[in-house]
Amino acid sequence: MGDHPPIAVWNDLCEDIRSAPRYRHYKGGFYRVLTAHAVAEATGERMVVYFTDGPLRGRETIWIRPYAEFFSTVTLDTGEKVLRFVKHTGPSW
Repeated sequence: MGDHPPIAVWNDLCEDIRSAPRYRHYKGGFYRVLTAHAVAEATGERMVVYFTDGPLRGRETIWIRPYAEFFSTVTLDTGEKVLRFVKHTGPSW
């Protein structure tokens, strides 16, 4: 059977990923959060693990960002402050 988990485990993982919370980045990209409870081993800092979602499907990138930064605000060139990521509740791709 090799080093791979049974197909049922893979199917469960894929279902979990499809139902992962979806966020929109202030620059417009969409991402799905795998966990907001990861911890950096060296510092103990709480991290968010997320991946690219949307029209780039098939070319996903996994990202890790400090929790405080993920949920922080950024200042636009106009001076307006917006959330870096906003939970997206609209239709999926």
